Amino acid sequence: MDWFDTRLIGEATLILIGAIVFGYAVGRLWPKRLHPEFFGTLAALAVVGALAWWGSSAAGLALAVLILIVVAFAIAAVAL
Repeated sequence: MDWFDTRLIGEATLILIGAIVFGYAVGRLWPKRLHPEFFGTLAALAVVGALAWWGSSAAGLALAVLILIVVAFAIAAVAL
């Protein structure tokens, strides 16, 4: 697998954008007293994780990037 293949990076980008939009929509629809940001993040991770489990290598790359983003936000939340 070539990590710098333009098709792989394009697919991973589209999967990430779709997952972020889906997570945002879940967060907006979720009741405010039940931590909507947390469940929006879980929904996005679940979508990308399912695509990676079904065999999409681009989704695997997108899952790694999404997990790194979540960890960075968690560290920023604790530090600030």
